[in-house]
Amino acid sequence: MLFGIGLFIGLASLVGVLVVLSSLLQTAVRLSYRMIGDTTSEAVIGWDWDSDEKDEPGWPQNTGAIPELSMLRGIGFVLIAGVANLIVSAIVRLVLTFNVGRDSSELWPAVIAAHLIGLGAGFAALLGLLTSYLPTTSGRAALAAFLFHLLLVVLVGVITLVVNLVFD
Repeated sequence: MLFGIGLFIGLASLVGVLVVLSSLLQTAVRLSYRMIGDTTSEAVIGWDWDSDEKDEPGWPQNTGAIPELSMLRGIGFVLIAGVANLIVSAIVRLVLTFNVGRDSSELWPAVIAAHLIGLGAGFAALLGLLTSYLPTTSGRAALAAFLFHLLLVVLVGVITLVVNLVFD
């Protein structure tokens, strides 16, 4: 009975974290959209200025630089990027600490290097997902992925600071 409750609490916590990270990804996409601006041009055509071409069917009414991201798609993107980060970090850490003894003073450079390389793998996975599944360019998707990772680092830093202040 307790195993079922613990499993339920663990899965609910995982879903909660994924929803928060998906919201963070949506915020990064919106911030990058505001930084890039709208891609529709308001320039005067130069002829037939009284024409109502925008009212004709087939004219794109609202084409943004990066389209909106749904919550479920964001959860999938964050989950895949996190798994890529985890796998690459684990492999790099295993390779770098293969011949190192159990002394913890020798492990920290390998752990930091593994996390940084894993962060790069997560960035690359998120960039590929944003570029392929959203109709946007790779440069705009890179800006959104960069802002997501920047917001994630800031969020983790704030949580770490609050936890250190509360428990010290």
